[in-house]
Amino acid sequence: MLLTVPSLLSILHLPLARGSAGTALKRPDEVLITEETAAKYFGNEDPIGQTLRIDRNLDLTVTGVLRDLPHNTHLRLDFLASIGGMAA
Repeated sequence: MLLTVPSLLSILHLPLARGSAGTALKRPDEVLITEETAAKYFGNEDPIGQTLRIDRNLDLTVTGVLRDLPHNTHLRLDFLASIGGMAA
C-alpha cells in the first residue's frame, strides 16, 4: 500500500477506471485500488463504496479504481490510500 495525498493522481497522471480524481482520497479513510485488486477482492461487484479492512483494524472505503499500470513501470501498487488515514 502506498500512502499519499490526493494530488499524486494528477502529478503522476494515474488514470482511473472508476471514480473521480477530483474527489478521490479527500477523506482520511479512503483508498483507491487497481483493477486487478478490485477483481481479486470484489469479483464482478462494484467496489465503489465497499469497505476494505487493512491489518485487521483499519477500515478504508474504496472511492476509485485505478487502471492497471503497465508491467514495465517502476511504480508497483495495489492500494493507494490517503496518508491522513494512517495518522493516529
